[in-house]
Amino acid sequence: MPNPTPVRRTWGFRFSLTDAAALTHAGRLPSGGELVINRLAMEADLLVAEGFIEPHVFAGFSGGRKSVLPGIVSKVTVLANHCAEFVAHEKARSGSLDGNPMHIDMLHAARTARLAFIVNVVLDADRKIIRVVAGDAEQAHLAGCRFLGELAAVEARPADIVVTTNGGYPLDRNLYQHGKSLCAAEATCREGGVIIACGAMIDGIGSAEMYADLKAGARATMDRIMAIDRNATVPDQWATQIMARIMLKHTIIFVTRECDHRLIEDMGCRAADTFAAAMAMGGLKVLVIDLDPQGNACTALGVDRNKTPGMYEVLVEGADLASTVQKVAGFPSLECAPANRELAGAEIALVTFVARESILKGALVKYLRERESQGDRLDYVIIDCPPSLGLLTINALTAAEEVLVPINVSTTPSKVSRY
Repeated sequence: MPNPTPVRRTWGFRFSLTDAAALTHAGRLPSGGELVINRLAMEADLLVAEGFIEPHVFAGFSGGRKSVLPGIVSKVTVLANHCAEFVAHEKARSGSLDGNPMHIDMLHAARTARLAFIVNVVLDADRKIIRVVAGDAEQAHLAGCRFLGELAAVEARPADIVVTTNGGYPLDRNLYQHGKSLCAAEATCREGGVIIACGAMIDGIGSAEMYADLKAGARATMDRIMAIDRNATVPDQWATQIMARIMLKHTIIFVTRECDHRLIEDMGCRAADTFAAAMAMGGLKVLVIDLDPQGNACTALGVDRNKTPGMYEVLVEGADLASTVQKVAGFPSLECAPANRELAGAEIALVTFVARESILKGALVKYLRERESQGDRLDYVIIDCPPSLGLLTINALTAAEEVLVPINVSTTPSKVSRY
């Protein structure tokens, strides 16, 4: 076999979006925007790119041609491609390439730069490589997109209320970052429906510009942005536009205790401290059963743990669940059955009971039937469990139809959650 020619020289360089000396004009994009590309790339004998493929909120997928646009083009070209007209286009959505005007512009830029070869990867939830595609810049990229689409795409099931999250820390540090998860929820929420977005948002809104724009109203903001010429696009305009677009079609409720609710409400969204409260704000009838002796669920809802009998009396003394239920102030469709202090002793008291693991289920079924017979049907019952697998948690699991496990998204809890 012939010996490959060794690489005799390599170098690196820092690329600037605005350094005119490092850029060269290469015509116009199909959309009409100026195409200005890095001079070294245009003069190269062979242009190769590497990257990874994931769904992208308006380019369809990342990877491939995006190594050129926006990767090595001027600021002028990036902003023309990210114009309001394209962001608003019905084909400029996650997972969509056919007819996507942003994708068409990006392909043209990559062809103009003579991008010859790519190596792209697809990653799993642990950031491990599960697929590598290499070869022709367009065909290899399409192969990677097809693989990811078959792996991750699901049919939209239109719903009146959709719950989303941005994936936990650090992706939920601020409201600005939630635009991506809101786009996913938008794809399956009926017009006029409610999107509940859960996230810490410890850094608040994350964009003073977005806050100021949306404080003026989603409709006014959208009209202003849509009137901006593609060649006058400003940085991050797209993020505000997407938020305004979703707000005009849906009610957005953020579940957070870290971000000031007043700031969220200033922008035209709503805010809640708890998931249960957000569901009630969305128009659902919800009962929270606090089965944790610490009583954090009822405390968060402002419910007095000593006002009525609690879950100890239901589980150990046979009291009706109805005797414990309290209305939650400020939420007409939200109720709570509190955990009183005596509940800490229920684990020991229940040991000698027959069928002790299904006592809550029996009490709950009886309570729901009584309500339904009076034409008063609950939409959801949320059972808050203690952080241990004792008889209280087993009672909750026996009574429940679905299990939701909230975790802090970091290395240790995410590994533990697999077992």
